[in-house]
Amino acid sequence: MMKRILIAMLALCMVLLLPACGEQVTFNAAADLPEGTETLVITTAGQSSGAYYVKAQADGQSYTFRLAEDFTAQAYEPGVVGAIYTLDYNSPADFYSQWYQLAKEYDALGTVFAFSFAGDELASLTDTTGFSPPDGPPMQGASLPEGVEYVEEFELQSDPGDNMSAEGAAKALFSALVYLHDDFYAPGDAVTITLTGLDTVDDEDAYLYTIKTPGGESKHAVNYAGNVYVLLDGEYMIIY
Repeated sequence: MMKRILIAMLALCMVLLLPACGEQVTFNAAADLPEGTETLVITTAGQSSGAYYVKAQADGQSYTFRLAEDFTAQAYEPGVVGAIYTLDYNSPADFYSQWYQLAKEYDALGTVFAFSFAGDELASLTDTTGFSPPDGPPMQGASLPEGVEYVEEFELQSDPGDNMSAEGAAKALFSALVYLHDDFYAPGDAVTITLTGLDTVDDEDAYLYTIKTPGGESKHAVNYAGNVYVLLDGEYMIIY
């Protein structure tokens, strides 16, 4: 009788412990990569026995690397066409629970990263893919919905001629942001688009704007051709 009880207890322990073990993963070392490898294509992220890891491809070969405890990553927002947002991840758990889960949801895996190691653990990943401004409907002639106000704090000294007007560019800017980001504007939101100046962006004359929404403030530029930019870290980046 006692023997049966012990066997039953052992079986129960094995059942309880088995899920905690997780997938058994064999980790590669940094030296396993071919000499001169500059980028890794990340296809999977996971957790095994408390360790976070990524599966990566380089030169046609597959590798699995453990993530360092002080792991950091920077990647464009997964699943967003024409994404301009680079998101920072400051731990392995953060990268797994946020970037990987989003990338998996939006079928955006296979991202190319520059990388660095700390010993045989990946210490950082940096998305190298950039973004491509999306194609979309013409922006000229768009109207601003009720609640969206256009204001000119900067006084223009000349007529744009055949080029896009400052107000037309403001409408183009608003339309582009609505097209790019579903959560940028909801009907009824109080939005102010303010013309703040005129400057050269990418070697072309461009109107400068500040946009205030219930969600915050952002700075943009629109050149005479209708290209739309956002100011990030002191530099204008094209988004449309």
